[in-house]
Amino acid sequence: MKKIYLDNFDCREDVEREFEVKLDDECEILLAIYTYGDYDGDAMVIGRRGETLFMMEASHCSCYGLEGQWNEDETSLATLKYMLENGKIFHRFGVTQEVTNIIHRLGGE
Repeated sequence: MKKIYLDNFDCREDVEREFEVKLDDECEILLAIYTYGDYDGDAMVIGRRGETLFMMEASHCSCYGLEGQWNEDETSLATLKYMLENGKIFHRFGVTQEVTNIIHRLGGE
């Protein structure tokens, strides 16, 4: 099984702790990454609830953390594929292969 928790996330509990949120059992995390350095951090989570995919991005400066920033934005395999091919976020986080694997695993081309 491929690792889905990267950098400063090691498990689902890390995600819940950093965002100060309790995720329900229906929430499946497909990929979570949290980079931290020089007093600031960036996070990205791709997940799903049933058949509905979501993605979220959060960041903070030295004064705060990720708390209060859990905000799921509904997405689709087509959108993730478009972002992979035309956007920069997955490249910035260094997760292009992981996102490609998610797309293929969930039936996208």
